[in-house]
Amino acid sequence: RDSPYPQCFYTDIFSAVAELSGDPDLDFINSLESGPSLGFVEPLSTNPLVFPDRVKLKKYDPPREFVGNYMSTYDKINAIQAQIDKEISLGRISGPLSFEQLHQLYQNVRINAIGAEIKDLLDPSRIRILVDATQAGVNQYIKLSMQPTRPSLADLMRVLPLFPEPAGVKWDGVGAHRQIKVQDNEQALVTIMNNDAYFVNNVGTFGFSSAGQNWDRAASAVHRFALSLCLRFPIFLFLFVDDTFMLCNKEDIPLLLPLIITFMMTLGYPLIQRKFWLDQNLIWVGFAIDLTQRLAGIAEVKRRFMLEALLK
Repeated sequence: RDSPYPQCFYTDIFSAVAELSGDPDLDFINSLESGPSLGFVEPLSTNPLVFPDRVKLKKYDPPREFVGNYMSTYDKINAIQAQIDKEISLGRISGPLSFEQLHQLYQNVRINAIGAEIKDLLDPSRIRILVDATQAGVNQYIKLSMQPTRPSLADLMRVLPLFPEPAGVKWDGVGAHRQIKVQDNEQALVTIMNNDAYFVNNVGTFGFSSAGQNWDRAASAVHRFALSLCLRFPIFLFLFVDDTFMLCNKEDIPLLLPLIITFMMTLGYPLIQRKFWLDQNLIWVGFAIDLTQRLAGIAEVKRRFMLEALLK
């Protein structure tokens, strides 16, 4: 390839496993190689065997002409460019392009205003780029087709009594929405501008309503496959977007954990090592969970962020 492959999954292995297992979302998984639709050029597919059909659709404001990025970017231009350069090196972004080059090379061009927020209070250089696909008039034409289900803390606490000596493992995926390639004729829908140059996203991104649905379908399939390897054991995998909590008996961890992690890595699931927890006291989706005492509360880091927000 001329540039790095823009998504994490080994799509040939992914498709082969889906076909061998008779997975109900095989057609979607097969589309990962070339990129599934964002739902702008063609409607998004449904699959009630994976997630329920979406009934209620969000109403968006009318699109607005692009007149520049949001004020939150004004003092972060260099940090934004550093992040864009990193994404270019990973094959997820193409550019820089002039306005003329952008329209010569791509179809369905939409220029999206971006904002930026600090991800780490202790390190202001770590930022998250926020893409406003509603301003550009993209989200208004995307009709989400599925309602992804999300586990809650109550779900986890409800099944906890099933385990005599429960233990948990918590891990994160990285990049979530930016791990799914976009099909060629929709890539320029995700165009952003910085330093007077234009950049095209080759993958989905947070701010495009369907990017999350595409990630949810791929990530849930990986977890279905992993569970199918462990049917002899009492085990739950709770997936909340890209945060996974594995609940099982403590004695089973030495067998189950290497099996599941090795399998997920074989498919290319984007695990992040620094957010890997193995204990009977863990933090998951903002909650501190004590499996031994069967208690849960708000995690300290979440409490501090809440206080920071309230004191502003």
